[in-house]
Amino acid sequence: MEEKNQKLQENSLSQRINDFFSFDENQIGSRERLFNLVDTFQSKTDSPLFLIAGSWGIELLSEINLEHDDIDLIVLQNLPYYLDDATEIEESCFGIIPLDIDYLKENFIKKNIFGREIYLPDFNLQICLKLIGQLQKKLPERAVNQLKTLLDSYKNFDEEKSEKEINYLLNKLIPRELNSLILSQNIISALKTYFREEKESAIEELIRLHSLINKSLRYQFEKRGLTKKIKISDK
Repeated sequence: MEEKNQKLQENSLSQRINDFFSFDENQIGSRERLFNLVDTFQSKTDSPLFLIAGSWGIELLSEINLEHDDIDLIVLQNLPYYLDDATEIEESCFGIIPLDIDYLKENFIKKNIFGREIYLPDFNLQICLKLIGQLQKKLPERAVNQLKTLLDSYKNFDEEKSEKEINYLLNKLIPRELNSLILSQNIISALKTYFREEKESAIEELIRLHSLINKSLRYQFEKRGLTKKIKISDK
């Protein structure tokens, strides 16, 4: 136990969390593992050390139970890291995410879960990660259902603020040959359609936008000789 604690203290935050995942005996992606992670790290500070993303981020925002294969995190260090506790090569992720640390530290949602302060990406970032981070040719049904759960929980949609934020995110996360301003306007238009209760047509448009972004991302990865499934932090 002493050796474990010493190793967790010596390394950078992202590496310490990765070490935690290798030491912790709870099931990968489980609630017990998630809460143990928060108790080990986040309870020592009043400011966020990481944001809980992926399906857990959506569940904690929406308070709707979802299935979980892993725990996805955005670690708030310079440079920010995206990592998870998956063991499969196609899922495992440990890499820099190209967003400004100041943006991440200012745009998050804090929730109190069973007496724990838990920090989550805001709705706009979660939407963008769902559209960009799923590098299958078509947005998987499970991801579509998670996206619907996320949107059904988005109660304070601010069109102007959201368009500005989504444009910033796309400008950072997608290839330069795509027009982030036009894409952000299209995403906002789809969100407005969804909130008007025209949900199926809105989801169809978001799936189309995902495919457009995905095609460009996959082309960029293939040019670099990357053939495995890749998450956004590999950009």
